[in-house]
Amino acid sequence: GPAAVDEQGLKRMADRAAARERAERDHASWLGKALIFARNEPSRATSWRRGAEGERIVAARLDRLQSEGVIVALHDIAIPMSRANVDHVAVAPSGVHIIDAKHYKRQRIRVENRGGLFRPDVQLRVGSRNRTSLVDKLAKQVLTIDAVVRDMGLPTVVTPVLCFAHADWSTFTKGYTLNAVKIVWPRKLEQLLRRPGPLTASQLQAVGKRLR
Repeated sequence: GPAAVDEQGLKRMADRAAARERAERDHASWLGKALIFARNEPSRATSWRRGAEGERIVAARLDRLQSEGVIVALHDIAIPMSRANVDHVAVAPSGVHIIDAKHYKRQRIRVENRGGLFRPDVQLRVGSRNRTSLVDKLAKQVLTIDAVVRDMGLPTVVTPVLCFAHADWSTFTKGYTLNAVKIVWPRKLEQLLRRPGPLTASQLQAVGKRLR
């Protein structure tokens, strides 16, 4: 069958991300926003540098796999009608993978339920902070890429991936999955992309050409 995603689930994720952004905009007046921006500018710059470092680390892994003929890799893809971009797309035999690269050095990554038995609140935790918004923000990217390849009749799904470089992980974890998003580190990402799958070499190239 054609490439498919859980559109209802992804739309809910996108709606949550949009609602969070609206709440943040409405939280402060114009002056308050200016003051908040000024106060947070050093942390914004730090976050950008961390993200850029994560992208370089992941790109190097993907480029090596591409040189081996394992995948077709694309980097820094602009989303039409948006200021957002997709860090990386890797087309592997197992399918199309949208990869958001992060760099939180020595921060422990885990997924845990912060709610109760009857009202669960499953969160992505980076260090001591709730970073579930990183998962939600992938929803729009998945819907965009899926719309591009949907009519190609691919026997695979589009898989969103959060890849954390140089983070801290539990010794026994094999990575996490939250709301269909794979949460891994670079070596685990490489293992994920090396898995066998139904896509042929010619299909990999065709999908890469379409995305370009």
